[in-house]
Amino acid sequence: TIDELEKLPMLTQPQTVECIGNIATGNLIGTAIWTGFDVAYLLDSLGMDPGATALKYVCADGYYSTTSMEVLRSRNILGALYMNNEPIPLKYG
Repeated sequence: TIDELEKLPMLTQPQTVECIGNIATGNLIGTAIWTGFDVAYLLDSLGMDPGATALKYVCADGYYSTTSMEVLRSRNILGALYMNNEPIPLKYG
């Protein structure tokens, strides 16, 4: 649950992100202060299979993506819960 995720150690970082559906000349890009948990830390705390090679994310709209475990462990991938100190609005996923 969100309550359980909020109990994990939190990280905060500025980050520029672009919507996957943005066109080349589009404006669906912006910078915000993101706060959330380290995804690798969460997976480790849940007992992730040490032989796993990637994590697959599936979104409510059917979009999906994968991130290799090597990237997750080397780059402090953030599971964002807050954008600019506010819960992320549903319109941003």
